[in-house]
Amino acid sequence: MGYGGAEKNIETLLKHFASDSKLFLVLLEPVIQYDIPPHVQIVPLHNAITRRHLVGFILFLPFLVYRYLKFCRQNQIRTSYSLLNKANLLNAVAYRWNNSIRFIVSEHCPYTDLFSQLPPITRWLKERILRFINSNAHCTQVVSNGIAHELREVYHCKNPMELIYNPIDEHRIRQQAGIEENFLFDSSLRYWIHVGNFHPYKNHRLLVDAFARMKEEQDRLLLIGSGSMQEDIKKRVNELGLNQQVLFLGQQKNPYYYIARSFCLVLTSELEGLSNVILEALCLGKPVLSTDCPYGPREIMLPGSAPETSENIIQTPVGFLVPNKNSSKLSDAMIQMAKWSEISTFQKNALLRAEDFMVSKIAGKYQSLFSNSNP
Repeated sequence: MGYGGAEKNIETLLKHFASDSKLFLVLLEPVIQYDIPPHVQIVPLHNAITRRHLVGFILFLPFLVYRYLKFCRQNQIRTSYSLLNKANLLNAVAYRWNNSIRFIVSEHCPYTDLFSQLPPITRWLKERILRFINSNAHCTQVVSNGIAHELREVYHCKNPMELIYNPIDEHRIRQQAGIEENFLFDSSLRYWIHVGNFHPYKNHRLLVDAFARMKEEQDRLLLIGSGSMQEDIKKRVNELGLNQQVLFLGQQKNPYYYIARSFCLVLTSELEGLSNVILEALCLGKPVLSTDCPYGPREIMLPGSAPETSENIIQTPVGFLVPNKNSSKLSDAMIQMAKWSEISTFQKNALLRAEDFMVSKIAGKYQSLFSNSNP
């Protein structure tokens, strides 16, 4: 359970399930970056961290399935819920061996754009694994209508799908936002913030280039996260002469302190299943400026709209959606946001929209999904 949106969802849910529930957290990799409540029993299935390569994992999979089914039998497990690709594959194969357990897989990611960046053979393999997973589960839980649409229309997955949005722990977020961190905000400056690891699909370069186009000396850009692309982005910041304006804050256990004191959250992802950080920003009453990428940002910021993308800047109740991978449009939208005369309307609407994702509402839907014992 390294840092990631899907993992954070599990932490949030586990903390809101009853302490007398019989809950097991089965890990394929012995990494836990989040706080797991004491009533949840942690079970390391195997140290699969040495088998990161997909083919190696597949070859090792029968052994893992055997161990997992043995564990399920010994503990009288009735429902097995998995998230992330390797765990979903394990769940799907386990179903083929024992369909008396209700196997549920969770899909948090839009795949079409992601797969398009892979070599043809790798893409072919991953597409077939995706179809296998979602054909060998009693149910697929999706975090957005867009993902469900893609699974059905592009990958022809026919199994039942249950839409349950990501939950946010509003009390914890707001409480932590009030805890002082070792960073002093200057009231004379305007702060934009991006929270997300430095992975290629997060497209930090787009954000840095758009920020440079603004040419606003009193603006600061806060980047929270770590990852493989961080050094490349630092070099780009240096090339643009923005070392004093773009601040790399690293991984932060309490990003809410920074979000709450920033002017606006900016998200530049090329794809997002739903985006926890948008939900967290709304919970803190912050306007959001996001790329109109598949699928999550649009579903959050412009509910009820079709899962499509636009080539124009779109005003939403909580901020702006901008064309994907377009730095000039992003810069224009940032300038527009900075000059927006009714920013308080965005802030009020943000708090209202956040209510739809509060864990007190979402946890019950997960409990209903898990308690359905019909295989």
